[in-house]
Amino acid sequence: MPTDMTRYPADWTLFSAYIRFTRARGQCECTGQCGLHRKGRSNTRCLEQHGHPAHFAKGKIILTTAHLCNCNPPCNNPNHVIAACQRCHLRIDAPGKAARRKLTYHPTSAPPQAAKSSANAISASFPQLPPQTPP
Repeated sequence: MPTDMTRYPADWTLFSAYIRFTRARGQCECTGQCGLHRKGRSNTRCLEQHGHPAHFAKGKIILTTAHLCNCNPPCNNPNHVIAACQRCHLRIDAPGKAARRKLTYHPTSAPPQAAKSSANAISASFPQLPPQTPP
């Protein structure tokens, strides 16, 4: 799903570039926020670098700016973000996305009967296709 950039501050592009390339110097800043990169008691920094082949996956690394906060709308506070490779960013965002998906697809306020009748109304509006026969 594409990011709705209208929710971000007007200077987001410049701010994001500063975080990724000046502060982070082109390397993922994740030190365990994603649940990886932990050795013993201390966290180690992710090895991925912007524009280089990925160490832990296929493809080329593209650094992104990941929020560690729940600010709504997203903020541009340097203490609330890190430069992150795709893998770390997706893992950092996963819990929040799962919670939003649960609210979107499994709303607790709608009674079960309403959901069933809504599904019947949707399926009734589409023509029925004949059954497929195997080749």
